[in-house]
Amino acid sequence: MITRHFCLAGLGVVAVSTCVVERASAQIRSSERGTISQEIDGTRITVDFGRPQLRGRVAFPGIVHWGEVWTPGANWATTLEVNHPVKIEGQAIPAGKYSVWVTPLEHEWKVYLHTDWHRFHESRPKVETMAFTLPRTPVTGPSTEALTFEFPRVDRTGAVLEFRWGTVVLPLRIDVPPTMAPGVMTAAQAAPYVGDYTRIEYGPKKGDSTLEKMSVVLKSGRLHGITPDPAFEFAFIEPQKRGDNLLIAFLDKGEIADIEVAAPTNWVEKDGKVTGFIVRAFKDVWFKGVRTP
Repeated sequence: MITRHFCLAGLGVVAVSTCVVERASAQIRSSERGTISQEIDGTRITVDFGRPQLRGRVAFPGIVHWGEVWTPGANWATTLEVNHPVKIEGQAIPAGKYSVWVTPLEHEWKVYLHTDWHRFHESRPKVETMAFTLPRTPVTGPSTEALTFEFPRVDRTGAVLEFRWGTVVLPLRIDVPPTMAPGVMTAAQAAPYVGDYTRIEYGPKKGDSTLEKMSVVLKSGRLHGITPDPAFEFAFIEPQKRGDNLLIAFLDKGEIADIEVAAPTNWVEKDGKVTGFIVRAFKDVWFKGVRTP
């Protein structure tokens, strides 16, 4: 900065002012903000936090003392935002944005969520005003220089959110509500659809590419499509908010692993009887089934 000042000194006051502005705009904060987000089955979980660094210090109980209320970050309070209701460590948390606070203790921590999310770190809310309290036991891990939040584990029903700083690791299990309705179809309701079909696959040129047999059966309240050669099984899933169109769901060891949300299934009826189905992906025919006479 001094070198830049002398180089521009002969250009007058305007040049010096410009130099000061450039320095301010390029200033690096000691605790930069970080954001991490994870989407699971339509639920988005977002954490926004300051990232203080150890710089040779001890995080707990050095920088942060045991028993004090602290936001796990720096400057403005760390926030947690969810666009749908979730469960955190078994507690039901409504959709919304919260400031995050903790009381670190040597053997057990308390994690708090407060409905006033825009608070400076020194404006600590009283414990009795916290909306939710989550007792958690930290574990020890490799030392982390910059305070970190991450999602080390994500599955079909939720994720683990981990806080890391120094050698402290604090995991939080977050469960998300399923967007697909559970299987509730009865045998009588499934009867018009159950049966044998000829399944026609479509190739890249939108022409018929293969022809194979397929059976539609009822399993655990859902319709399943099964092909014997090659052996393949998928489920017709009923979404909770998409009307009557069923969606194709791929299975992994019998459990739903992936749902084609852009692939609705339309059942074809004639004289009150189901004669086949058409599955479209982005309005194009993906494949269809024709009931075997």
